[in-house]
Amino acid sequence: MKDRQIDQYIQKGGDKQSQDRLYKWLRKSPKNTRYYSLKKAQYVVEALQKVSVSKTDMRHVVPRYKKFKQTLVGALAVACVILLWVSVPKEPVSYVEFQAGIGHRHHLILPDSSSVILNAGSRLRYPKDFGVETRNVQLVGEAVFDVYHDPNKPFTVSTNELKVQVLGTRFNLRAYPKDKTVETTLIH
Repeated sequence: MKDRQIDQYIQKGGDKQSQDRLYKWLRKSPKNTRYYSLKKAQYVVEALQKVSVSKTDMRHVVPRYKKFKQTLVGALAVACVILLWVSVPKEPVSYVEFQAGIGHRHHLILPDSSSVILNAGSRLRYPKDFGVETRNVQLVGEAVFDVYHDPNKPFTVSTNELKVQVLGTRFNLRAYPKDKTVETTLIH
């Protein structure tokens, strides 16, 4: 989409066809969305700069003007923060995944020193930054967890049906997708 078309849309809006073209262009890339947001913010700032009030009008407005000015400055600050937040590219979350094949068990040690024994046909997945801020894992199947005690970071196991949250204990969780029940057993 060309700058001229974007400027025209921001200033005057557009019909359904140009709106659809704009939305299609915005969905193509986060860069397009950031660029459009920046152009729109520039338009708003330019429009605010063009606003002028004569001195005779100011006599009646001065008491309200100070309050308006404070509100305007606050609104502009919030808009800048939002623009900065939108313009920062978000990195996709990458995961580590382990799977125990049919007829096999898989023993693994998580980055926080917790131990997991995956039963046959089970899968465990957790973010690469596991333990930095949170200790969340996703389970499909069955596993025995021996969770390292950390009262500041609860350990959460998510399945399709439920979440189990502990601070540090040993338990078994069975949540195969084909089973009608989900079962958890406290071992220690």
